[in-house]
Amino acid sequence: MQDEIVARIANQLSAEIVRVEARRAEGAANPDALDFWFRGTDWINRGISPDSLANARDCFDRALAIDPANVRATLGKVMVTAIETRMRGLAGPSEKLAEAEALVTRALAKEPNNAH
Repeated sequence: MQDEIVARIANQLSAEIVRVEARRAEGAANPDALDFWFRGTDWINRGISPDSLANARDCFDRALAIDPANVRATLGKVMVTAIETRMRGLAGPSEKLAEAEALVTRALAKEPNNAH
């Protein structure tokens, strides 16, 4: 019985999240950039592997090529860099971390209250 209740709640929440994101996408200045952000996020959520991170980075880069001011895609690239650095045990190139820091600074300048 408990599993059935949890499944119903999860299905309802999933449907509501899709509705909210669809409404948000309707007002997007660049729907293609938003689509690439969704794809990049999906790659990260599939599981952390070098391939999923490479695909996620590619999606975020494509979103930024369409809309260089896209804060979500900017922060997506930062997340990929942070995960890759952590996977290497913090032995990654310092220029990657400097790039990530510059991206975070740029994102915060545009959206200082962004929780991500």
